Amino acid sequence: MQGTFAMAAQSAPREGVGAWAELDTEQITVPANTDLKVPFRLTVPEGTPPGDYAGGLIIQSPTVQGKTTAVNGDTAIRLDTIQRQGVRIYLNVAGTAAKSLAHGSLSWKHNGDNLDFTLPIRNTGNTILHPSAHMDLSGWPATATRLEFDTPDGLLPGASIDLHATLARAPMIQSGAAEATLTSEAGTAQAGLRVFYAPWPLLVIGPVCFAAAFYGAWRAFRFIRRARIALSQLKSMGSAAPQ
Repeated sequence: MQGTFAMAAQSAPREGVGAWAELDTEQITVPANTDLKVPFRLTVPEGTPPGDYAGGLIIQSPTVQGKTTAVNGDTAIRLDTIQRQGVRIYLNVAGTAAKSLAHGSLSWKHNGDNLDFTLPIRNTGNTILHPSAHMDLSGWPATATRLEFDTPDGLLPGASIDLHATLARAPMIQSGAAEATLTSEAGTAQAGLRVFYAPWPLLVIGPVCFAAAFYGAWRAFRFIRRARIALSQLKSMGSAAPQ
């Protein structure tokens, strides 16, 4: 089992429910147009911590051998077909339930014309949680924008997953804040960060233009100041001349 209910690889060691489940036989025969109940036994080891556990059984049909064909006249290819179906098993070991969900730092990155946000979460309790999350993006020019994170059907105890949200066709410039709200049976938590970006040419040209404007304003201020002083001096000289 993986964190969000995906069966582990056949070669992976069996753990948890997968190791506790036992079948009386490794092979069964199901006649055509009939149903067959296959019993199995679950043995929970003594001392197993309380909480929710999940696993599954996989039914595999006999391999159907495909036909061998030649490609480019000298390469032989054959495709065999194996059909598998899985059955989920949910198990609760009685005891005190601990509902706890931790989250990491909210982050963002450019992905083409989009802006991708990521929020890592981890189920630190012993029960299955069903988290959901949304994010509010404020600032300029994207004002009061709400994004929904993609969330799993359920998060198993001890499992981690990254939640993702995308701002499609993001503006060329953005300055503001992003605040994510995470909700589950464990309660509500928030994570936030500042969002600022602009094209590199603008980041380089912007300070240069600002410096040029500041220098121009300073030169104009000095010119006006000197002109006022000169006019004042001329006025004083005119009033001091003999009549």
